Amino acid sequence: MDNTNDNAPSQVYILHFHKPYWNNARGGCRHYVGYTTIGAEERIDLHRKGRGSLLVKYAHKKLGIDFEVGLIEDYPDRISARYREMRLKREGHLSRHCAICQREKNEVAHT
Repeated sequence: MDNTNDNAPSQVYILHFHKPYWNNARGGCRHYVGYTTIGAEERIDLHRKGRGSLLVKYAHKKLGIDFEVGLIEDYPDRISARYREMRLKREGHLSRHCAICQREKNEVAHT
């Protein structure tokens, strides 16, 4: 990830794993949040190839858990994207921001 240009257009993304990669008291972790200055699609492709974060590499390559993109947000610069990423991580409950979780929640509500 290029951290040298603070003015580079950036994106924040949430990856939604098809099943929990870590169990906790709330039932398990299913999301990863990150930011990039190279474009979300390219960064996510690196994750799929095992060249992203260690957590995604572990869940996807070692445990064999596939993932989908749950959110992509555009930001005018790296600093704004990094701030949003840190806020999402601190806030937790990424399912509130994940389009896949929201779709699943609506499907359950309508059945």
